[in-house]
Amino acid sequence: MNKGHTKYYKMMSSVQSTMDENANVWNLVPIAAEIKNELDEIIQRIDAIYGNNHDNSKAITRKKEQLKQVLVSKVPVLAANLYVYGDLNNNEKLKEFGKTTKSLLENMKELDVVGQVSAVLKAAYTNLDSMARFGVSEPQITEIETNLDDYKHLIGEARNVRNMVYANIQHADQLIEAGNQLLRNRLDKIMKVFEINNPKFYDLYKRSRVLID
Repeated sequence: MNKGHTKYYKMMSSVQSTMDENANVWNLVPIAAEIKNELDEIIQRIDAIYGNNHDNSKAITRKKEQLKQVLVSKVPVLAANLYVYGDLNNNEKLKEFGKTTKSLLENMKELDVVGQVSAVLKAAYTNLDSMARFGVSEPQITEIETNLDDYKHLIGEARNVRNMVYANIQHADQLIEAGNQLLRNRLDKIMKVFEINNPKFYDLYKRSRVLID
């Protein structure tokens, strides 16, 4: 990865991490989730081009743990909604997701986490129309799926990009430009919603947008 690409890649990754760590703040804003999914895809495709050569083993381990914590914070909420829906409708299979707690995921082995989260996501997609009444949207589910893709990739499994918005872009410089356009023309504008109602998060976001040579 050349110096110019590295600078922008690090900034995009910083934005991604800031949003992952504060998902509870913006996750109920569907358009923010949609844009975040696109940013995740751009970063994934840059990773695919460079083969993750920009990362060392310590960075990979650190990123993997960060992604696990993101899943640990998001998935139990989705699982709880499935449990409640199952309980209301006497669906014993969905009620099983009530066992998908933070502590359960935290103590699972890597591949077990993948299996459990995949099961939750599959059930959520299957019951998507009903889940809408519980405040669960498709972009929210897709965003968790993207987190899982990233996590699987770091433990050696192939990733599966769902959005395919940027599937035809084969060059890193075009992806970097697409990422910059996405941030400048869309995400920066959406984030202004939080400038007043959550200034701490907005400040963290602005800091993540700074380019560092």
